[in-house]
Amino acid sequence: TELERTRQSHLVVCGDSGLALLNATAEQERWQHAPGQVNRCAIGDDGVAAGLVGGTLYLYDGNQLRSWTVAGSAVYDVAVAGAEQLVIATGYTQLTANLQVAFIRAGRYYGSEVWRSYDYAAVTGYGADTRGERVAIGRDGLLYFAGTINGGTGASIFSRDPKDLNQSAAAKTVKFDRFNDPTNTGSIKMTW
Repeated sequence: TELERTRQSHLVVCGDSGLALLNATAEQERWQHAPGQVNRCAIGDDGVAAGLVGGTLYLYDGNQLRSWTVAGSAVYDVAVAGAEQLVIATGYTQLTANLQVAFIRAGRYYGSEVWRSYDYAAVTGYGADTRGERVAIGRDGLLYFAGTINGGTGASIFSRDPKDLNQSAAAKTVKFDRFNDPTNTGSIKMTW
């Protein structure tokens, strides 16, 4: 079960029976939908909510606006950027038998994909498994992302620019100790 609140204090809750929009005190249901077991949900400040059922995203404004399957091996989280009318999903693609590559993908409410990050088709030289674990829109309106690196020596894709594997991300990476270094993590699972 999960819940998220808008600035207007509406709550979207989700779980085994689907997802619902509640008032600020959670005493009154505004709407409810049951597309299946919703493991993650999010709501934008415009009142549009998204629910994730396996790899399928469902989008609602009280009525179902749209549903689509997110490509990839696993989809772990969803965020809604109401001001931009974007739904953002994260997870990973099993690129080869022993390499998982994180992705972040954004699509319009009523249209196609707008942008992708980290979603590289080939990552020669960046052999640590990576997964997109969580995405969220902060109160400042910015997108926040948490990923994981699972072992490996050498660099992970998180050491590269999210849009261009050929560009280093070192100048944009906050680094204050070895525990947030996306390179040479060894045999550990690390949040990045």
